[in-house]
Amino acid sequence: NTSLGFGGKPRTTTPPSRGLRHFSMKVCEKVEEKGTTTYNEVADELVSEIKAADEKAARERGEPAPVRPADKKNNDDKNIRRRVYDAL
Repeated sequence: NTSLGFGGKPRTTTPPSRGLRHFSMKVCEKVEEKGTTTYNEVADELVSEIKAADEKAARERGEPAPVRPADKKNNDDKNIRRRVYDAL
């Protein structure tokens, strides 16, 4: 997806499922669903759900599951965990 950003330059947009507002809602839903929980429990579940969603999307497009280098995977996981912390 591309759209025009500031100054008319093309920019890529994230899928709707990756927006911060949507992500915050997912965190709230997890907490409501569990009642009493911990940051780590919510973060671990969302990391695994997002990974599963990425793999499913790749399969639907007929592509192999995404293979990420360890450092990229760690950065992605840390970013998700930061977003969970911010939402809480």
